[in-house]
Amino acid sequence: MNNAINNIAAQIAPAFEEATAKVVESTYNWVMKHREDYKQAISGKSLTEDGRSERSVITRQYNNIMGKGWFNIATTGNSESIMAFVEKNAEATKQKRINAVVKKLEKAGVTEFEEFDLVHTDNSFNATFMAKTEKGVKRVSIETIYAGGYNIQCLHMRTLIKIK
Repeated sequence: MNNAINNIAAQIAPAFEEATAKVVESTYNWVMKHREDYKQAISGKSLTEDGRSERSVITRQYNNIMGKGWFNIATTGNSESIMAFVEKNAEATKQKRINAVVKKLEKAGVTEFEEFDLVHTDNSFNATFMAKTEKGVKRVSIETIYAGGYNIQCLHMRTLIKIK
């Protein structure tokens, strides 16, 4: 990786930090809410008329709502282990997004950056910069938006990278 790309990755990283912190908080709250809802839903449940356990029916529903991985974390972990899992997952996602930006820049033949402008909004961050490539100056835009975070889908980031 060349110095210019390392430089932009370093400039972008703080923006991803802020976004990641928001996702960590929201995801943790989402998991804990579903955990408490699940505990309340299964408390005192017994067999249904057809002999099935009401608990198993509710468990399948929550497993479908949250997904198997999140459901297992929510129902087997304590609050500290859940937070540790959420943070680890968010950090891996952040690094994956930074790597995607770097890969796209390398593919475009970026050799140097001229201008860099990072704008934060309530629900996203955007970066726009001019990059020198082997084929001339290109405008690079990165838009990260938050998606989900309501109903049954946990908050996550979408990152769009355009080089023109």
